Amino acid sequence: MQPFPLTYAGNTWNFNLPNILSTNPLIPNPIQINLQTKFPLNITKKVSVVCPVAKFNNITGFYKSTKGYQISFDVKSSCSPGEIEASSFNCTTSMFTVENFYNTFLLSCYSEDQSVSGTLQIKSTIQTVTLSFYGSLNFTTDVVPNNDTLVVTNSTKGKSSNPFGSLSNFFNSGILGFSTGLKSAMNKILNTLLYALFAFVIIIIIIYLFKYFSKIKIFKGKQK
Repeated sequence: MQPFPLTYAGNTWNFNLPNILSTNPLIPNPIQINLQTKFPLNITKKVSVVCPVAKFNNITGFYKSTKGYQISFDVKSSCSPGEIEASSFNCTTSMFTVENFYNTFLLSCYSEDQSVSGTLQIKSTIQTVTLSFYGSLNFTTDVVPNNDTLVVTNSTKGKSSNPFGSLSNFFNSGILGFSTGLKSAMNKILNTLLYALFAFVIIIIIIYLFKYFSKIKIFKGKQK
């Protein structure tokens, strides 16, 4: 009798008293072994590996936006339930728990382009599934807090879901814009008047000095 643990048929086997022979297969393929015993033997097969089966659904979201976009896909395991890892270029690598029936999952991504395409890698400990995806993203506008102010970044131009957006834009761009423009025009007029008044005073002073020196010159001429 060979000692345990024993490597046989590509797996490591252990024998635990009184009568448990066990292994942890790394592949879902059938295992074939030959056993000779002097006592009755019960065999129980427990498979604890995840075999992902996946399909691509769609892509939704925005480009050049902090909101990003999401890849929707369905996954199930044809073996045992368990965890998988989903990843793709410019996407957040995420772990998901799958069952023996399809569930829908979302993977968050980012793109600078309106049209996106690529491959999605779905991995378990024993298997990797690759899905091709493609889609067209939408426009949006980001409002990003920056200390005590709001910095508005136009990533795209799209429809607003706020029914008061048009009124707000009219108030900000129309009424406040008109008020700002009026103040600017008044400042320009006031500055022009101040320059004109300053020039007028200078001219009066020059005329006064001219007359003053002319009188002095005439007075000195009479004295001679």
